Amino acid sequence: MHILFSILAVSSAVGTAVLYWFGLERFYFWYYPWFDIPMHIMGGLTIGFWGASLAWRRNYSPYQAFLFILLLAIGIGSIWELFEYTSGLTRGEPGYWFDTLKDLGDDTLGALAAWSVYWILYTKKDKTL
Repeated sequence: MHILFSILAVSSAVGTAVLYWFGLERFYFWYYPWFDIPMHIMGGLTIGFWGASLAWRRNYSPYQAFLFILLLAIGIGSIWELFEYTSGLTRGEPGYWFDTLKDLGDDTLGALAAWSVYWILYTKKDKTL
């Protein structure tokens, strides 16, 4: 089953890359301030599926997987936000801290969606034994 999560992680990473490319190529990030929201949700989903694949290999319970996936998404999302700040993309922007917390919340939503898939498949696995 970890193969399924790996396929979902790669698929959502490709989807994220395509959305990001369109956002840059067509200036969606500048024309549509809300465009950042689906990008962070997709990023959280990608990290969440990757974490779910690792959790499935280690046979984590849904509770353990929840903590693992959530902390992984928040950790990598925080690294991304730090990258944005240190590269000068967000420095001096009004409402920077609110935007950072919103972005981390969006990352978390994507990770929770991935965990939901993990939970559904884990409970089905228990019923088939």
